[in-house]
Amino acid sequence: MTGWLTRHPTVLSEDDRAGLKDVLTRCPELDTVARHVRDFGEILGDRLGATLPAWIDSLDASQLPGLIGFALHLHRDLDAVTAGLTPDWSSGSIEGAVNRIKNIKRQLYGRAGFELLRTMICFISARRRCRCVTGGHVRDQRSAVQNPTGRSDLRNGYCNMAQVSVSTEQVQTAGRLWQEHRQAPFPDSLRRAEFGGTDVWLLDLYTAGCVLAWLDNDGTLDAENGRILQSCIEDLDRVIPEINDPAGAQYCQRLHQLAVLLSTNLASIK
Repeated sequence: MTGWLTRHPTVLSEDDRAGLKDVLTRCPELDTVARHVRDFGEILGDRLGATLPAWIDSLDASQLPGLIGFALHLHRDLDAVTAGLTPDWSSGSIEGAVNRIKNIKRQLYGRAGFELLRTMICFISARRRCRCVTGGHVRDQRSAVQNPTGRSDLRNGYCNMAQVSVSTEQVQTAGRLWQEHRQAPFPDSLRRAEFGGTDVWLLDLYTAGCVLAWLDNDGTLDAENGRILQSCIEDLDRVIPEINDPAGAQYCQRLHQLAVLLSTNLASIK
């Protein structure tokens, strides 16, 4: 019965339509409910938030307890509900990011401190971007361990020159800086710190994501990550002179050095 009322009439089969019509004929209260549900579906689908107050008034006039209770909840934050049913903008992407972070934290069984959670978010975000670029193929994290042939993954600071175009020195330096950065705690002075509208924690997150993408793709970045990295370098150039805490400045300078090192082979990215 609920499915008959909440689904769009055009997707109901002939048997469903006949069954719904029979039930509504026998129960006038359900017929009233069905009419209100269809009207609300139109408001939701066509973004007709301006008509919501009139729809709520019609619920009050119905004198049906369930509908009146729903109307009372809408009245508690009517402006927000109306706004949500009017513009095309949605907070869905933000909510999705928040849910992903919560899921990562739950996987760590409540033991995720700030530093570990930051590392996990950076790593998973970079692997997701790599998956989009490589069509689903992402090297397993265990490839960071040197293999029997003597060649090891970029995460350890080495490269197979037959596979990548970056220099051995560049890769080794990037691997060393990345290991130092991973082991360094995030400075307390930079928590929730903003300089010129730039959140340092997010800047660290974006830069680290680009670094992981670079390491996972044999020393290369796709165009989108290349643009993100260049933007991070510009932000770091602006932010570092404003940091008064020596530990915070050193942390961001190492991040800046790592980002600049990676950017030296981005000239070919279009």
